[in-house]
Amino acid sequence: MCTRIFNNLNPSFPMTGRNFDWHNPLTTYLYRLPAGDSIRLGINDRHPEAQKAHHWTAQYSSVCTYLGSDNIGLASIDGVNEKGLAVNRLEDLLAYFENATEIIKTSAPRPLTTTSYPHSFLN
Repeated sequence: MCTRIFNNLNPSFPMTGRNFDWHNPLTTYLYRLPAGDSIRLGINDRHPEAQKAHHWTAQYSSVCTYLGSDNIGLASIDGVNEKGLAVNRLEDLLAYFENATEIIKTSAPRPLTTTSYPHSFLN
């Protein structure tokens, strides 16, 4: 579970605070993406289907925190861009979704996962 506090008492200076209330320590990475750089989400460059992954060129510089590892994958959690847009992703590990296997098997564009969208919004 995550605790998030948003303080907007001063409209000129809204603030967000966040705590990861997990039972185990989480490995956290801080990534910076300069404006004009490209990013590819979901697959590393050595994967045979790397060209099918979501990719774009960043319009704004951003900083984003990621949790996870190379073994289990990384998830973007929080971030902010140069214009001040902030993203705080919340996770519900008990949420249930219908099986998306048929959607993923098609040649249609792949859906953007919830583990990727915070960083994509910032750019």
